[in-house]
Amino acid sequence: MKQLVDPNDIHTAIDTWSGFVYQGKVALYHVLRLLNGNPNNENYLQLDSLEDFAIVNATIEPITLHQVKAVKSTYYSSYQGAFKKLEKRIDDFHCDAAYFHLARENDKSPEDIITAHPKMKVYQYDNDNYYCSLADINKEIESQITAYLNSNGLVHFLGGVSIIRGKLEKRIFDHVISVHSSNHNGTPIKEGAYYQIIPIGNFKSILEENPSNALDEMYYLFLTKENINSYYTEYCIELEDELTTDNQAISNDDKNKLDSYIKQINSLTEKELIEFIKSILPHREVKYESIIDFKDHNVQKNEFKRAYLRSLYHLILPNKSNINDGLIWNDNEKKQYRATAINDGESNLRDICSDIYKNIISNDLGTLYQTDYLITSDLEGNIEETLNKQFDVEKKEDKNNVNKWSNIFLIKRDDAKTNIND
Repeated sequence: MKQLVDPNDIHTAIDTWSGFVYQGKVALYHVLRLLNGNPNNENYLQLDSLEDFAIVNATIEPITLHQVKAVKSTYYSSYQGAFKKLEKRIDDFHCDAAYFHLARENDKSPEDIITAHPKMKVYQYDNDNYYCSLADINKEIESQITAYLNSNGLVHFLGGVSIIRGKLEKRIFDHVISVHSSNHNGTPIKEGAYYQIIPIGNFKSILEENPSNALDEMYYLFLTKENINSYYTEYCIELEDELTTDNQAISNDDKNKLDSYIKQINSLTEKELIEFIKSILPHREVKYESIIDFKDHNVQKNEFKRAYLRSLYHLILPNKSNINDGLIWNDNEKKQYRATAINDGESNLRDICSDIYKNIISNDLGTLYQTDYLITSDLEGNIEETLNKQFDVEKKEDKNNVNKWSNIFLIKRDDAKTNIND
């Protein structure tokens, strides 16, 4: 393969994750538009190398460059530097066109932006808008999938549009994981991002597969990772907006800390992911055998954003910082703390303690027995004292485990932060 560009000269953000989900979805949307224009498109999708994403040919010559910004700001001034960067990219890597993708409507019109930056274009979606939010991008992707199925004699798959979207997004997700895996095996991440490109024909093949073939545990576990990444992206955007309102900015250390956590979650195997979800939901059974299980026995958006992620942001790096082994913080008395996704208010304390008790009777939550405190948003109390009873179980080993659990305390995040960070 002819090398037109030295990958080491290109900055890549593929080793960070804060914009990963939105960027991947926008890339998928554009690929689907290309397939709707030409189902036999023989070009390739490249992620996080020449630009946030690019369409290239077989020798990695750029055809179009695409920069994506998943920020809440509507002000031109917030994007001016990125617009200039994209124009420089066009000078560095000659291509047919370069597009800027906005998540929010800008205070300047597309015409005004192009007048100020004539080398680039503001991307226009099929709904005639020059922007598409994280909340709307799934709908736009599914619109493109529907158009493809209708145009190519695949109307019998229309009932599975959301499943097809999940399979298409999994292809992009797996690609990013592959780049990271090759990095661990010695390939510099810039080279992996540059050379590992996805044939657009791969997406066509997925569009034409029976969507019902995807409905297994692995598919639901992928959807769980996708949701977690979406929740993470939303949290990062909201956090930066909140800090900006208070005339503050997120530090590089905090950015790197959060990126490290989400990167670890994305690297979990299916078995490890289930154990991770169990560990942050000690009050609920976790199952992935059906779509009902996926919805009812899984971590929910507000739990993950407002309980778990908020704890990760506000707490210092833990003493044990590997998510696969369970994040553990220690206070000055060597007491152990774990973050959870418990987001209920004080009035639900007894119910949550009861749910934890019932869950440990029927499920294996052994890794948490060593914990002294479970960090929650707003609950505090000892499980045994809250339920005001001794636990009666038949098996001796179960009794020992339950007795260990009965000594665990639920603690509010703010109190845990004081104990740990000091």
